[in-house]
Amino acid sequence: MNTDPQLIDATRRIYTELGSPWPPTEKRNNKLWKTLEDSGLTLAWCPEALGGAGGAVGDGLTIIGITGEFWDPAPVTETLLAGWLLSKAAITIPKGPLSLLVSQPASKIKVDENGKISGRAEKVPFAASSKHLAALVEPPSGTGHQVAILKTADASILPGHNVAAEPRDSVSLSEVEPLALVDPLPALNPSSVLLLGALARSIQMTHAISAVLNMCIEYAQQRPAFGRPISKFQSIQHYLAVIAGEYASALAITAAAEESFIQDSQIGKTNIISLASAKVRVGEAANRVCALSHQIHGAMGFTEEYTLHLFTHRLWSWRNDFGNEATWATEIGKLVAKLGPEGLWHKLTTY
Repeated sequence: MNTDPQLIDATRRIYTELGSPWPPTEKRNNKLWKTLEDSGLTLAWCPEALGGAGGAVGDGLTIIGITGEFWDPAPVTETLLAGWLLSKAAITIPKGPLSLLVSQPASKIKVDENGKISGRAEKVPFAASSKHLAALVEPPSGTGHQVAILKTADASILPGHNVAAEPRDSVSLSEVEPLALVDPLPALNPSSVLLLGALARSIQMTHAISAVLNMCIEYAQQRPAFGRPISKFQSIQHYLAVIAGEYASALAITAAAEESFIQDSQIGKTNIISLASAKVRVGEAANRVCALSHQIHGAMGFTEEYTLHLFTHRLWSWRNDFGNEATWATEIGKLVAKLGPEGLWHKLTTY
C-alpha cells in the first residue's frame, strides 16, 4: 500500500505533540481532536463534495493504523468508519466526532412508517462524546437496510467504558427524527459494516503490537538483573522472538486485508475471507503479545505511570470490537463449507 509519507509524518507529529494519556476521570483531548479535524484526517477517505478530504482509501487505513501507536483515544477511527458509511449513501457529513450504530439481530434499530427511528445499541464507541450518529437501520418493509444520520442529542445515552477506559456507551432511540434517511442500498448490510470495523481494529491492533514490541526490547535492554541486562537471558530472548513473530504474522495478514479492501471497497465475496481472517489472526497475536509483554515487564507493566498497560488493555478490548476471533472464524467456516471441495481448492490456490 502506497501512502504519502507527508501524511504519515503529519499524523504522527500531531499525536506526538498533542497526545496524552486519558484516564477515565479526565475529559477528551479537545485540542488533539481539533487539530486532527482541521488537518482533514478525521474524514480523510470521504469525498470532498460530501464534506470529506477527498483522500484515497489507503490514506484512511494509514491514519487508522497510526491511531493504534498512541494511547490518546480520540475517536478518529470511529469518525472515519461513520464517514465511510454516510459517503456510501451520498449523505453530507457534518463536522465533529461521529459514531456508528448498526442494526443487528440481538439489537435491532428500525424505521417506522413515519420515518422515525427506534432501537437500542450497546457498547457503542464514543457515542456520548459524538455530535452525530451514523446508523444502518432496518426499513419498515424489513427488506434491505437504510443509512441515516441522527443528532446525538436526540438519543438517550448511558455512558460506559471498556477495560481500557475508552468510552463504550449504551444508546437508546425512541421515535427519533433523522436528519437524513436514504432508500435501502443493496451493497450495505450489517455484515459489510462490521467487517470494515473488524479491519480497522485489526490494523490498530497490529500497530499497537508494534509499539508493545518496541517497549519490550527497550525495557529488556535497560533492566539489569544479576549484573547484566535481562535481554541477555535466554527466556527473555525467547519471549521477544515470539512477540516479534506474532507481530510479523499480524503485519502480513493485515497488509493482505488492506490490499483486498483497496481493490474492492464494496466489501463482499471477493474480500470477506481476507478481512475476517485478519481479525482472527491479529486477535490471536494480541492475546500472546499481551501475556508475554507483561511477563517481560513484571509488575512494572501494570503501574499507572508506565504506558504498557494502556496498550495491552486496548488490545484486550479491541479483540472483541466488531466481532471476536470466534465470531469471524465461524463466518469463515460457513463460507468455506458453502464453497465445497473444488471451490475451496480454487480459493486457496488463487488467494
